[in-house]
Amino acid sequence: MPTWRALTGPAFLVVMKTRGKPEMKKTIMAALIATLPSVSQAAVNLEIGRGVELVAVNGIPVDSPLFIGKVDNQSLPDGDNQIAIKISQLVKDKNNTKKYNSHVHVLTFNAANQAISVEAPRLQTWERGEAFDKQPQWKLSSSGNTVSYKLGELVSMTNMSVLRNFGEELDAFNRSNQPAALPQLAGAMQGNVKNVYDLPTQGSNMIPAAVATKPIQPSDISGSASQQARFWFDKMTPTEKRDFISWAAQNL
Repeated sequence: MPTWRALTGPAFLVVMKTRGKPEMKKTIMAALIATLPSVSQAAVNLEIGRGVELVAVNGIPVDSPLFIGKVDNQSLPDGDNQIAIKISQLVKDKNNTKKYNSHVHVLTFNAANQAISVEAPRLQTWERGEAFDKQPQWKLSSSGNTVSYKLGELVSMTNMSVLRNFGEELDAFNRSNQPAALPQLAGAMQGNVKNVYDLPTQGSNMIPAAVATKPIQPSDISGSASQQARFWFDKMTPTEKRDFISWAAQNL
């Protein structure tokens, strides 16, 4: 039995006007349905495990207005995809319990029409966290099978996310010759590449419809304290940034 989709707007009116003419009505319906995107397009479902923090997907930071979807469950197009992630876990440091935030790692992988789980080991101690940063061992799997990936790291003078511009860092990373770099994602935050969320695609080099954004202006900074801090941090000189980081570290 054929499956019919609901038609609205001009398409609905065209079909209604053919009432009483069955053959013409079927022809127009078939033509209209053929122009609609399929509801069963293949996609990659990304599931973020416990203790893992998603930082960015395909060049778009999770705190960006361009980011779409849920942080712990993303639907990505088939083909090459890139995620930036870190471990964020409570661990023991001598007699204290602290939050360990690992370095931000970039993982690039190729997948099609499958669910992929992203997992990290339980650190438990501060020492294990430091060991992980020296030799990160992320686990990507699908239906019990290991998914291979290329690994990179976003290097910064600070590990405090609130002071970092991950959009710019990923742009520079994807313009580099790092194994995990995806050159087609360079310029994602400037609207120079196509938004990976708009449509599912096939093939590793296809990225759907373009989006545009504008530079942040002082008048736009009315959001959270972290957004304001990032804006003014970007305006500082290197010396001012070092002084600010030193002050912030002493006041955590």
